[in-house]
Amino acid sequence: MIRAIRKLVHRERPTIVHTHAYKADVLARIALGQAAPQVITAHGFTGGNLKNRIYEWIDQQVMKRASAVIAVSDALTKQLEQAGVHPHRIHWVPNGAIAPAFLDRRGARRSLGLDHEMVVIGWVGRLSREKGPDVFIESASHVSATGTQFVLIGAGPLESSLRSRAASLAPARDIRLLGRREDAAQFLRGFDMLVLSSRTEGSPIIIAEALQAGIPIVATAVGDVPRLADTLGSIVLAEPGDSRDLAVKITATLQDLPVHRAHAEEARSMATDIVGPASWVRALEHVYQLVCANQ
Repeated sequence: MIRAIRKLVHRERPTIVHTHAYKADVLARIALGQAAPQVITAHGFTGGNLKNRIYEWIDQQVMKRASAVIAVSDALTKQLEQAGVHPHRIHWVPNGAIAPAFLDRRGARRSLGLDHEMVVIGWVGRLSREKGPDVFIESASHVSATGTQFVLIGAGPLESSLRSRAASLAPARDIRLLGRREDAAQFLRGFDMLVLSSRTEGSPIIIAEALQAGIPIVATAVGDVPRLADTLGSIVLAEPGDSRDLAVKITATLQDLPVHRAHAEEARSMATDIVGPASWVRALEHVYQLVCANQ
């Protein structure tokens, strides 16, 4: 891979090489030498087992040598500074998202095999600990609303245990794991509400997509989510890792769903300006210009 990167750089002679995730960051750093400046986007550090923590530490050392590091949330900016990345190299650029061609409510539900009459509380993401799908399922056990389905789209290492837990809550709770779906965001309008239950995040793409879909959102206060909640006023925040608090916020939103739908629709046009691709591209161009000016 290092040889392939060097060959590509020699052929294309890029002005800047921009990498994402620690494997790409490290391999590009080794391959580049002085051939081109490197810009790294830091999407967040999840910790986890010893192997993963070592990889993240190596990535942070590489970031100290990058020409610029893009942090996708304010909290991550502080983490990078604490890790020893010089503040002048860090640039805060929240993730943007291109809104997909959303299916309408009926089309999305038909594609997912969901009942058109049920209230659907949706979750989308990787089924891994940092994303908190277990917190979402546990919150379902505390929500007593009738005629409600809890739906998860995604795959990952926790899938087997989550299916077992969901089965243990049936039939009192209707929880469905639909597996991985291509272009999952296209189904968002089939949900009456999107829930983000992450324990840690940077700037979650699914929130940017849900904002542009114009649906109510209940999310844990992680990463860049509180900033978006303050700016747009259409996201209900819950404590990270607390299934009971998440259930309380889901229940309250269900009880006043028409109002939350109206708020989400009002925020939709503003959200496109804030989390859409145009502002994100402008911010990246600014970073690139600064890097070029400093060469």
